[in-house]
Amino acid sequence: MEMHTTIKTLFTKGYNKSSIARMLNIDRKTVRKVLKVLNDKDFIERKERISILDPYKEYIAIQVSKGLSAQRIYQDLKSEMEYSGSYDTVKNMQQKLEEIPLKPLWF
Repeated sequence: MEMHTTIKTLFTKGYNKSSIARMLNIDRKTVRKVLKVLNDKDFIERKERISILDPYKEYIAIQVSKGLSAQRIYQDLKSEMEYSGSYDTVKNMQQKLEEIPLKPLWF
């Protein structure tokens, strides 16, 4: 998102697409594409990524909150839920969930 703002700012300051591309070390066509979309919408919408773990996110979050390791979660997913993805994918999800502090359910 910062790249889009930078491109728009440089373009409004009078730099041409080729010089913006050289400054940011990106392709000139990318600059043109970003400027076209920004002129149409003023922002660029990103496609939502679909993960192989989407059906299992709630289960993984519960297991992480119990303090289970990524290896144990992966083994349970493989044996109980017919998960076909890799261990690294589960490990990355577990690490992301551990970084997010859980909110209490009461106020």
